[in-house]
Amino acid sequence: MNCYTIIQNFADMGDLECESILQFHNGLAKDFIEKYFKIISSQPKDELIDLFIKQTNDIYLFLYWINKFFTYLDRFYTMAKYFGKNLTLHKIEMNFYKELFFNPLKDDIYKELGKLIKQDRNGNKETRNKINSIIKILNYMDIKEPKITKEKEKEQAEWIPHKSYSKPNEYYTYIYQDEWYEKYFKEETIQFAKEKAEKEIVASSPFEFILSQLNYLQEEKDRQKEYINEKYHDSLNKINYKYLLENAENLIKMDNGINSMLENNKKDELKKAFELFKLYEASLNVLKEAFVSFMKKKM
Repeated sequence: MNCYTIIQNFADMGDLECESILQFHNGLAKDFIEKYFKIISSQPKDELIDLFIKQTNDIYLFLYWINKFFTYLDRFYTMAKYFGKNLTLHKIEMNFYKELFFNPLKDDIYKELGKLIKQDRNGNKETRNKINSIIKILNYMDIKEPKITKEKEKEQAEWIPHKSYSKPNEYYTYIYQDEWYEKYFKEETIQFAKEKAEKEIVASSPFEFILSQLNYLQEEKDRQKEYINEKYHDSLNKINYKYLLENAENLIKMDNGINSMLENNKKDELKKAFELFKLYEASLNVLKEAFVSFMKKKM
């Protein structure tokens, strides 16, 4: 309590004293973060994600408490001195976290995140806790400034980040989420969809292929809802539709394929085929051509 009173008294004294306290605050934050970075940077890559999540939570907890302890700097100094720049202790602390801890690790974090999502796509839903934890960290780093006004603080308190990734753009910079998506996740999704389609169109019957793609697309929607910001949903859907169905014409003449379904009046199978093919214009055109050709033969 005495230390807290001293901080308050210093904050009331003037810019020189406040600047000294701010530098002391900055030193505490930097030393703590640098200590944690030395630890994580010396560990094996297979331990990276677990340690990253744990250390980030520890760092956030430490920053939360020193922010509370030095809160008078925001009230009497930083917000006034840097008026118009919205520079607060929180922003200073998060900049240290990004520059000294996350940025040196981010390429490895992005790659490991992609591996976890690939495991989820292959059926291992146990990875979702880790995926959610990492996405939540990216999400939090992209918040512009949760302490600008008490009203926004209240809104942030009412919003549970791991339950929704759909807050309005005014809250976000999207720097880290965009970087991860554009640099890694988009290409990883293309590769996964292509490999899945190429493998299954050879190994499965046409109807099994259709059911498998529909099931995968439903699971993708579930994944998007759980941990992918809705900003990227449309782009991901277009990628999946294109690369799952770019060889749809192969399903026409295969044994038990679309032509066979038409000849044998397999209504339920044709209904599922249409449900899938309609998602991508090129594949829908293939289905239309098969149907027109079939009708011409019957005339």
